[in-house]
Amino acid sequence: MSARGRIGMSEEPRIGVLLCSCTPQMRERLDYDLLAESAAALESVAHVEKHPAWCLAPGKARLREIIEEHKLDRIVVAGCSYRTHKHIFIDALDKAGLNPYLFEIVNLKDQCAAVHLEGATTRAKDQIEMAVLRTAALQPLEEITVPAEQKALVIGGGLSGLIAAGTIASAGCEVVVVEREKTLGGYFSRNRTWRIRRNGEDAMPEIVAGVESNPSVEKHLSSRVTRV
Repeated sequence: MSARGRIGMSEEPRIGVLLCSCTPQMRERLDYDLLAESAAALESVAHVEKHPAWCLAPGKARLREIIEEHKLDRIVVAGCSYRTHKHIFIDALDKAGLNPYLFEIVNLKDQCAAVHLEGATTRAKDQIEMAVLRTAALQPLEEITVPAEQKALVIGGGLSGLIAAGTIASAGCEVVVVEREKTLGGYFSRNRTWRIRRNGEDAMPEIVAGVESNPSVEKHLSSRVTRV
């Protein structure tokens, strides 16, 4: 069973700021003592700690410890990219018993240390402050499961629409194709100059026939979509 949501939220946010120093460039260009001092002075910040790699096993183990020790209910990770590391921390926070969506990542590596020869610490300080303010306002999210009908709508019965319809149908889904013209095939069926060729032969009749004969594809010709 998922651990998310076990830790209750306090009336006032208790935010942990985790400073990561995983690259030589970050350690060279960022003043971590100043960043820690600045973050600790921010409202709602209950704990600040530096670690060489929060995303690795020792860092994640320490993360679980400080959440319990300091009764943290939100986390700001100042280190690498949200795009590359969000799932690592969502999983780590979930296992630690904290709602995994009550966190923010500040990209010190790419947006501060890598692009500022001077002033990287000032930029990092500002970004951490903004992340803390945003994190204090976050509300917990819960994942839900909703039933999904395995049915797709393809608008347009030209070459792209027919290929899409055939591909989706071959995956086991029902498909509805809506085409405004009286026939399928679109431009390549009507144009006498351009042809889609396969082994030297016009391939459009075969593509159209494949969709028309597919029992999983429902066709609506001379039609338009007015509402989904």
